[in-house]
Amino acid sequence: MENISLKKVLFNIIKKPLLRRILLITIAAAIFFPAFSFYFIFPQFIKQLTNYSEDAAIRVATHLSDMILDDRTVLAKKIFAGEVEKKILKEMKDLGLEKIKVFSKSGKVLFSSNPEDVGKINTYDYFHNLVAQGKIYSQVIQKNTKTMEGRIVNLEVVESYVPLMSKGIFKGALEVYYNITGNKEVLTTLLDQLKITIVVFSLIFLVVIFVILFKASRNVIGKDIAEASLQRGHAQLEKKIAERTKDLNKTNKSLLIEIEEHRASDLALRESERRFRAILEANPDPMVMYDQKGHPQYINPAFTSLFGWTLKELKSRTIPFVPEDQKQLSADKIKEIYQYGGPLSFETKRFTRDNRILDVIISAAITEGMDGKPDGMVVNLTNISEKKALEAQYKQAQKMESIGTLAGGIAHDFNNILTGIFGYSQLAIVNLKNPEKAKDNIEQVLKGAKRAADLVQQILTFSRQSEYKKQALNVSALVKEALKLLRSSIPSTIEIKENIISRASVMADSTQIHQVVMNLCTNAYQAMNETGGILTVGLEEIEVPGPDNIPELNMASGKYLRLEVTDTGHGIDPETMDKIFDPYFTTKGPDEGTGLGLAVVHGIIQEHEGYLKVYSEQDKGTRFYIFLPVAEKKEAFNTHKNNKTPLPLGSERIMLVDDEDSIRNSALEFLENLGYELYSFVNGKEAFQEFKKDPYKFDLIITDMTMPVMTGDELACKILKIRPELPVILCSGYCEKKTEDKIKEMGIGLFMPKPLILEELAVMIRDILDGKQKSGIVA
Repeated sequence: MENISLKKVLFNIIKKPLLRRILLITIAAAIFFPAFSFYFIFPQFIKQLTNYSEDAAIRVATHLSDMILDDRTVLAKKIFAGEVEKKILKEMKDLGLEKIKVFSKSGKVLFSSNPEDVGKINTYDYFHNLVAQGKIYSQVIQKNTKTMEGRIVNLEVVESYVPLMSKGIFKGALEVYYNITGNKEVLTTLLDQLKITIVVFSLIFLVVIFVILFKASRNVIGKDIAEASLQRGHAQLEKKIAERTKDLNKTNKSLLIEIEEHRASDLALRESERRFRAILEANPDPMVMYDQKGHPQYINPAFTSLFGWTLKELKSRTIPFVPEDQKQLSADKIKEIYQYGGPLSFETKRFTRDNRILDVIISAAITEGMDGKPDGMVVNLTNISEKKALEAQYKQAQKMESIGTLAGGIAHDFNNILTGIFGYSQLAIVNLKNPEKAKDNIEQVLKGAKRAADLVQQILTFSRQSEYKKQALNVSALVKEALKLLRSSIPSTIEIKENIISRASVMADSTQIHQVVMNLCTNAYQAMNETGGILTVGLEEIEVPGPDNIPELNMASGKYLRLEVTDTGHGIDPETMDKIFDPYFTTKGPDEGTGLGLAVVHGIIQEHEGYLKVYSEQDKGTRFYIFLPVAEKKEAFNTHKNNKTPLPLGSERIMLVDDEDSIRNSALEFLENLGYELYSFVNGKEAFQEFKKDPYKFDLIITDMTMPVMTGDELACKILKIRPELPVILCSGYCEKKTEDKIKEMGIGLFMPKPLILEELAVMIRDILDGKQKSGIVA
């Protein structure tokens, strides 16, 4: 390569297309870049500086005009004397101005930094045609040229006229000469230096590229020479390689086969992935795939359709659709699945994007990476919200069925109670001359009335469709109450035996447990309806050491209250046994039941984290066992209160509103006997008219809920708008849960159901007026 001549190298640069193009492009760039900079970019810099300077001059002039003139200032020569003149001259110096002038609206100079200008009149067209019309007028004056006023300046300045306006009226004008000489000289110097730099850089660039091309050309020539030599030795080399690479060829063929197999495996994997994705996307249930951090990596269309979120919105977020009260459960289940590895299912709730809460069953399983280690999980969410709503409906339907079953017994009890009330009332009339006997008779009437009220309350509570509330519940009292109702409803050929040997409490909803007892006992007596028999109901507290104690139930260890309901009826055959908990399955006739009773029992026991077991033998009977976890020691809920409270006295003024004369008059007389000053009204409208006359006349309002003209809650609402602190007691014979919620929203915290127990009303009134009670319901 050392023998390659310069001429040959240069000729090769011209000959080779790539090298030739690089050379031509380099020469063009070395010429074009300086020329473009000198004739286009640099003039633009000068122009931008001029425009910026002109804008700056206008801003300075506007600033000075704001300082000189406001709405109260009248332009005159005298205002520019003393402090104002000093202030203007100081601003002129600070802002780098060459000169300042102030004109009146006629064009007369009122003030100038050059006193010789004062009194002169500006007669130029631009002043009267533009500035006097409220427009800013500005012009750049080059060095050693005339200004718009005809003066030659040895500086480069921007001459600007700014109209002085007050409430849209032209009052005069301000002229400033903004010095831009220094800025322009600095920029010109920088541009001159930049020109030299660009020229030098272009020359260096041209030389460097030429050197590179020269070396490249030499290398190309050397390569051509080497290739010619290689061509000559190629035949001999191929022969030698063929002899020495027989084994390598075999290996190469094996490698090609392996590559082909790998490609086929990859295609099969992609096809499998495509099918798997198709299955996921066709699944009607929402599905999510998570990484180990809990970030969604894939969601199917069903998920977006139900919950509203897209994968883009959920990426890098940890399950954002879990309600606060479900987060601990979800965290525990995630920990469990990673700890034990197996799939699991559980029921929970999830948010949708529009903040609806859905009941779902989650089925989750671990996913594994290429190394066989867990790398996330796949989750299937089944929406059971509609199912839960239907369950609530069929529970309510079944309760109505139970009420129908008990109708005869309820009527029997009512007639017995009414018979007692009629009898003792007649005895009281007969014994009027003997006050002691009459008092005893009246007390028996009151006891009968309370029993009737309790019976009505039981029916309303049992039939009511509302949210359930778990609390410590004395099940033994509830079972006895249910059996008392049943006794009057079932044939006398069926004997009822109680075997209640435990008064342990459970955390449960009283209405639901009452429904369980009623459903099981109703099924039991219906199995013995034709033949008669024995219905046994037992309660016993048991200790379960572990899941092996009752293997088929897999119960957790602990204390349980066992409810046993046994009959001696016809029993259940094995085929029917498998279906008894299915909704709407029944072996009864069309008019004898809905088939919901045992399905409701099964659902309630599951909700209470309990267990249920059935034993049955045909022609011998059936035994149901219910196991409920025993609650911690606390006061158990009991619907019966027998607290005897002495009747407190008072002297406050009470408004009493009720459209029932008997209720109003009895309460009126009772409370007046206790010392209160009563004002009674037949309807809410009449009561409110009286209240408006003197709102501070009353200390307490007692009103019925349902009345003509104006209801009690309407009356209370109107009164509380005037006196928010005034206590109001609402009374009603029947109040739905949603009505109670509405009352609380209105700010009425006191509610008393009818029939009114006047002794309880007296205690409640005294507590309210003494500040001991501000809200609550007297049951």
